[in-house]
Amino acid sequence: MLGWLGVALTNRLKIFTRATSPGGVESLIEHRQSIEGPTTRAPANLLRVSVELQHPHDLKGDLGWALGLGRRPGALPIRSASGLAARA
Repeated sequence: MLGWLGVALTNRLKIFTRATSPGGVESLIEHRQSIEGPTTRAPANLLRVSVELQHPHDLKGDLGWALGLGRRPGALPIRSASGLAARA
């Protein structure tokens, strides 16, 4: 049952990309159990996160919104790592 909560959370994110392997400049999140299938030893509540170039404020806002704790991402201009405003 917990596994579906992790999948639901990753589906609500707008800035994080749901993906398995890092390698680009985008921040990633993965629910390992749903990737590996029913024979995995990964816990149902494990989310693997890779943070890259997005502004920390925006990433925290994205996670907060997905958890039901905050404002939807994009409501305010998204900042780049350099601090300059950009739109998602």
